[in-house]
Amino acid sequence: MISDLKPVQKSDENKFMNKLAVLLIVFFSIALPAMAQSVKQKAAIEQEIRKLDLAHADAILRGDLAALDKIWTTDFKVNNP
Repeated sequence: MISDLKPVQKSDENKFMNKLAVLLIVFFSIALPAMAQSVKQKAAIEQEIRKLDLAHADAILRGDLAALDKIWTTDFKVNNP
């Protein structure tokens, strides 16, 4: 009886699904670290902007024109009411 069993042939659909699974695993193993690095970079940029914003606010509150000259560019324009 066991000798009467034929080996199971993989259908084209099974072959396609296996290739798709391998492709997805490869894609996500490459993409996820890249996305995580992007999140780290965004967090670092946000931290730097927050630091500069606090320095700007502090310089204004203290009336420190020398600090504002370092922060502002030469073509910076302010329109106060």
